[in-house]
Amino acid sequence: MASIFDGGPGTTTPAPAPASDRPPVDAAARALGGRLAAGYLALQAVLGIVLWALAASLDDVRSGLEVIEASAAVTDGFRFADLAVAVVASALGAWGLWRERPWALAAVGAALGSVLYPTAFLVSWVPAEGTGEVALVLMVLVSVASAGAMVLAVRAAPGVSRRRSET
Repeated sequence: MASIFDGGPGTTTPAPAPASDRPPVDAAARALGGRLAAGYLALQAVLGIVLWALAASLDDVRSGLEVIEASAAVTDGFRFADLAVAVVASALGAWGLWRERPWALAAVGAALGSVLYPTAFLVSWVPAEGTGEVALVLMVLVSVASAGAMVLAVRAAPGVSRRRSET
């Protein structure tokens, strides 16, 4: 006997509509997603600067970020990369998305990559060495939020191929 789950006789669930028959994603929703991504990236750029300023001035903040307490050079290496790449790419991505520039996705991708790399490092480092837990939690949160911003940016980006019914 056929069930409604096997698609045989007696099936009452209609087949999904072909992609061309589905309603297009509203242009206003795409624009809102782009604005949300831009806002997050701008916040990420500012907070990156604030984090490193606090780490430079407050020992408690610095110690939470330390990967090897006996060697500040390791964390200092991340500081330069974070400020030179993540902060700059986040700021450029935010500006590019806000102004709907075609190069914005490249900047957002650079920002995402610049936070994923240290996160991957910390994911392997913390269990092996037992230091850097605060940095790991912080970077996982930033990585997830940055990935979300990338998804919104891709959906909102000018020039990204869309179904014919949306153009």
